[in-house]
Amino acid sequence: MTLGGDDMVLRFTLAVNSSLSGTLTAVTGSYIGMLFTQAIPNPTTPAPLLGSATNGGTVATLTNLELAAGTYYLILSTWPAPQSFTFSLDLTATPLATDPVFQINPTAWDYGQVMPGNSVAKVFTITNTGGGTLFIDMDDVTITGTHADQFSLEALAADISLVRNATAQITVNFGPESEGIMTANLQIIDNIAETKASQRSGAKSTHIIQLDGEGYDPSVSSFPYAESFDGSTFAPAGWINQQISGPGEGLWERTLVGTNPDCLPHSGEAMAEFNCYNYNDGTSGMLVTPPLSFGDADYQVSFWMYRDSGYSSESDQLNVYAGAITNINAATWLGTVNRHLDLEPVVDEAGWYKYSFPIPEILMKGVGYIFFEGVSDWGNNIFIDDVSIEEASQGVIPIDPGNPGMPPNGVEFTPGGPVPPALLGEDSGLPALIYTISATGVWDVLVLKPMDWNTDWYCWIMAGTQLLAGPNPIPSTTPDYTFAGVNFDAKGDVTVVVNDNQTLPVELSSFTAVLTADMFVRIAWMTESETNHLGYNILRGSNDSVSLAQRLNASIIDEGTGLGSQVSYDFTDAEVDAGSTYYYWLESVDLGGLSTLFGPLTITVSGQPNDPGAPEIPSVTQLQTAFPNPFNPSTSLRYSLKEAGKVRLEIYNLKGQLIRRFEHDHQHPGYYQQVWDGKDAQGNNVTSGVYIYRMVTGKYSSSRKMVLSK
Repeated sequence: MTLGGDDMVLRFTLAVNSSLSGTLTAVTGSYIGMLFTQAIPNPTTPAPLLGSATNGGTVATLTNLELAAGTYYLILSTWPAPQSFTFSLDLTATPLATDPVFQINPTAWDYGQVMPGNSVAKVFTITNTGGGTLFIDMDDVTITGTHADQFSLEALAADISLVRNATAQITVNFGPESEGIMTANLQIIDNIAETKASQRSGAKSTHIIQLDGEGYDPSVSSFPYAESFDGSTFAPAGWINQQISGPGEGLWERTLVGTNPDCLPHSGEAMAEFNCYNYNDGTSGMLVTPPLSFGDADYQVSFWMYRDSGYSSESDQLNVYAGAITNINAATWLGTVNRHLDLEPVVDEAGWYKYSFPIPEILMKGVGYIFFEGVSDWGNNIFIDDVSIEEASQGVIPIDPGNPGMPPNGVEFTPGGPVPPALLGEDSGLPALIYTISATGVWDVLVLKPMDWNTDWYCWIMAGTQLLAGPNPIPSTTPDYTFAGVNFDAKGDVTVVVNDNQTLPVELSSFTAVLTADMFVRIAWMTESETNHLGYNILRGSNDSVSLAQRLNASIIDEGTGLGSQVSYDFTDAEVDAGSTYYYWLESVDLGGLSTLFGPLTITVSGQPNDPGAPEIPSVTQLQTAFPNPFNPSTSLRYSLKEAGKVRLEIYNLKGQLIRRFEHDHQHPGYYQQVWDGKDAQGNNVTSGVYIYRMVTGKYSSSRKMVLSK
């Protein structure tokens, strides 16, 4: 460098090797800098620049400029043109250590979960941040500790000898042989103690770096295997989340509420999302299952995907693969589901749809993986939920109301069964048909429309706690609908409901049981509506098996007390014993002879009047999840009351406008529900989208989201 007309030169001397740090601050002026040389520069003999700190503003900062002992020149300069300025200078020289200083990064390491038989490496970097020479004999680098045999060192080529700021690397592998928490130490011995004048004994410095890891086998060998992405950790344990290609980030995410398009999870709290809306076109990423240890059966992968009508020109898509290793390029393509509902496989309206693909026979009796590849075309987001790896269907179970016939081997079905609560409501049409199926394994359930029904029809199946709906309403010209891949091992008995409208005869708003002062059990229930209805029976048992319960009432209960639009009923069971526990069911019977069961309520005759002893009486007041959600055209707003009181339910759109309000005055604690038919206060159908429903009772208030999807 050479001097300018406005440069100021300061001379200084360092008695020992030092590190310089400090700031130059312009009180007036700007574009300032500090330049360090070992000679005064001139036009014919430029001086080599040893270090600098410049700034286009008013503060130039120097950090750790290391200089040996000697004389130096500090040049204070401005640019691009000479200028006058006043300044303050704060410069500190810190003597450098003359002995070696050991530093390692990282100072400890947790390898996380590693599958037994696999190995993960970690590189540790050693630096001499002092002076002299840091020496480490290769034999003085070892693994010690409880699980030292689960960790291994990669061999060093030579001893380590480091001058100031020089580095060396040591690689340690974690390769667990079994499951469990593992811990060990990386031990390194250097020569630092030998070089210190105060320690002439020959002792050396020993450094301990803690190593942790877990042998974890995520392999799945029990089927069906299900993942709903409800856990807070994403990707779930054992899953792989990895970008494949493209300029975007390309990773899957977990989300509670979907946008672009608006949707809620198919079930549970969360779902998996591939963010096509933000990822550039061509970006792809894969979500891969844990290792799947298949048995002798045939298997299939099933999942739910949200289809929508946005960005019709963008072909965002989900590709599904299966492979023996976690390399998608070596996997077998199973199928593709496009996000847009007009692309294959074509559907009529936005919503959740279930898709299933058989897993290739080549993977059977071995270990395999399922890949979900999201591919962005810069359209709307892709959402998937409720992934299941399960045995493939054993065949078809036909449900023909007009001609039941003989069921397949190993399958039993009987008329009647419990009505899913979400379907309860006014039923002004034909009596509903209900069947209960008992089976094992995976089956397709084929539901046929009654031959004498000349109307559009509806069908549902209740599998465990999940209500699955057909493409309701089904045109009268469509004779059947198939629920594919129903797993009876996972869900138990399955209830099939066939009807000519959306709801069934009775909407029950409360069902309670309490002890009276006479030590009797009083059963009380209240209905919102009754259509084509004959009456009620009370059933009692000593356990939760309704098949062993006995009817208590001598004749059907068909008279209640009118309370506005509601009807209140009660029945007293006087033949109870102290210390006994009883189970009560309410049987609703329609004019067609169809029986619908509610309950059971459990009550223990404890000897204390007005003590229900029943876990079915809520312990908290709470607004619960609407069901179904998303919905079309109606949903049930469910809530519990731990004590009697007035309740107000309000429905708002995302603009904060009140759409609908319901008010109730409940005389008893219990579980309640309010059906919303998707209409506003004027009886007009509202548009598809996200709505907020709010419950207020006493000092309690709570809000939740629901999605109307048409």
